[in-house]
Amino acid sequence: MLKEVRNMEEAVQEAIQILLVEDEMRVCDIYRQTLMNNEKMELVCATGSEKEALNYIEHEKVDVIILDLELWEGDGLSFIFQLDERAQKGKDKPLVFVVTNNSSVVTWETAKGYGADFVIPKMTKEYSPIAVLSKIEKSYPYYKRREKQGDIESRFVGTDASGENALKHIYQYIENMGLLTPKQGILFMSEAILQLMQWRGPGILHLSNDVYPMIAEKYHVAATSVEKDIRAVIRRGWTKIDEEKLEKYYPYEIEDEKSRPTNTELIENLAKLLKG
Repeated sequence: MLKEVRNMEEAVQEAIQILLVEDEMRVCDIYRQTLMNNEKMELVCATGSEKEALNYIEHEKVDVIILDLELWEGDGLSFIFQLDERAQKGKDKPLVFVVTNNSSVVTWETAKGYGADFVIPKMTKEYSPIAVLSKIEKSYPYYKRREKQGDIESRFVGTDASGENALKHIYQYIENMGLLTPKQGILFMSEAILQLMQWRGPGILHLSNDVYPMIAEKYHVAATSVEKDIRAVIRRGWTKIDEEKLEKYYPYEIEDEKSRPTNTELIENLAKLLKG
């Protein structure tokens, strides 16, 4: 009996703590009902207020935030921005799942630029609260593994983020993953990652419209060549990567053994990981 109680206590302690920021009471009720007897995830708070949500994370542990962008008080994008500001001050940043009826791709990309980890449109037939929770359950272990990469990320502490030193570290990191050729593609990929790590402006940088042309100008090549060479690095090297190296250097979910990330996925994920 005592062993069973201990196992129950451990399950509660390890349950993923979810904050739901959603102003539709019907949707909140679905999440509550779905998670009522779930030992892996726990709904610790549900609110339609930006202020209440911010106050909660200041005082309580939260692992994951499910966030609607349209709230009865406040604004979802403003909330994400404040989460990012907290993270820059060294505070914990929960995994953020944006769920929204907003169909603007610009809005989705802005949310990602501010730190949203996933954007899930509500208007698609695949969407449901149960589908969101399933995504959380599958993704959270990879998020936690990424958090444990402090020893890897620490190599960037104290480096000159605007100079060749940081570029060399990024280049070496990509090679350590097991991506080795073509060398020019690795160089272009390193430059793209560095551009995203350095970015401090409003909104986000677009690879095709912003980053590739900057790299092309620096190395006197066509922007299409930059994209092509980066894609070649992924295509040639991904299926040959050692699984242990992949888990260590790229702790992100891969759907199956044959799949590989796109240029955007790989560059954005590595920029986020190495920026810390």
